[in-house]
Amino acid sequence: TDLKVCTGKNACCTKTIEDEIVQNSEKIFKAQVEDKIIVLCHMINSNLNSFRTYFYNSLNACHEHLDALFGHTYGPFYQSNSQ
Repeated sequence: TDLKVCTGKNACCTKTIEDEIVQNSEKIFKAQVEDKIIVLCHMINSNLNSFRTYFYNSLNACHEHLDALFGHTYGPFYQSNSQ
């Protein structure tokens, strides 16, 4: 026989049944992979949003600290020219 999945001597599969098994297996496999990809995309987006928030907060904190440092170091000259 030319069966690839049901390869035993006592197999009761036909080529049609075997083709259906293969097609159903492919559908199930693709659905599971797509589900995992969706979960992975959500996880990446969540981490990206967390990183973006952390980065902008850090950048703003650096700006504030540098502004305070320059204001303390250069006094009124910096404050009048900082804008």
